[in-house]
Amino acid sequence: MDRAGGRRRSRDTPCSFYSQPSPIWRVPQSRTHELIWLLAATGFLGAYTTYSSFALGIVTLADSGKTLLGLMYLSASIALGLFAVEGGLRMGTRMR
Repeated sequence: MDRAGGRRRSRDTPCSFYSQPSPIWRVPQSRTHELIWLLAATGFLGAYTTYSSFALGIVTLADSGKTLLGLMYLSASIALGLFAVEGGLRMGTRMR
């Protein structure tokens, strides 16, 4: 603590690691940090809403008495998702 004003300096805080000089993506003059934040937030929210609508669809089918259709939807979604990942990986290795 600063004895004169009673204010705390950043290096006196228990988390002084966070008050070290920032990398380029945290420099206020750079817009890179805004773009990284925007991409991360968009990705998180997109994944969250996709998963929640997927789960809601399965629960809605199960609640309406269409349990078999819900299980088929679940199985097909997972299988097609894994198939798409495998296809993307194969295409990526061919493009190298």
